[in-house]
Amino acid sequence: MRAMVESFPEVLQMDCTHKTNKYNYQLLSMVAMDQYGCGQPVQYSLLETNADWHMAKCLDHFKRANDSWRLVRIVIVDKDMREVEVIRQKLPEARVLLCHFHVIKWLHETIRKSSKYGPYEAAVLNQLRHTITNMTYARSDEVYEEHRAEFKSLFVDERWQAGIVGLF
Repeated sequence: MRAMVESFPEVLQMDCTHKTNKYNYQLLSMVAMDQYGCGQPVQYSLLETNADWHMAKCLDHFKRANDSWRLVRIVIVDKDMREVEVIRQKLPEARVLLCHFHVIKWLHETIRKSSKYGPYEAAVLNQLRHTITNMTYARSDEVYEEHRAEFKSLFVDERWQAGIVGLF
């Protein structure tokens, strides 16, 4: 595992698997990307809780075990913002990116649960999910802005207008 970090230190992915045993411990997997773009495990840590202190200790251990830790430039994580802050403190040279999968999943759930202006119809929810995915994977600013405008019209404008009309 140490050799993998020495060979490919630039990109590190981190993710926790929750409730791995009867005590609800979490398994933190740290993965480096090899020359083929495939993830190779570089550290596993069993955590009692997903707290800042535990994450900091895992990163301290990673740094002690790998002299190449200073060469980590990108760390990809799920949507846990507390985790992001700890990573920024422990790996200051690295840019922290959120995983597309987790961001899209969180946005889909947030939209589905949103009830500010009433529930969305299934067809509108489908359109919103599709638009969110397109925004996330946009390859240019122009394409992103197109999908953002579509999302805004679906999520904000129509619901806002419906909410105002309902008041009169």
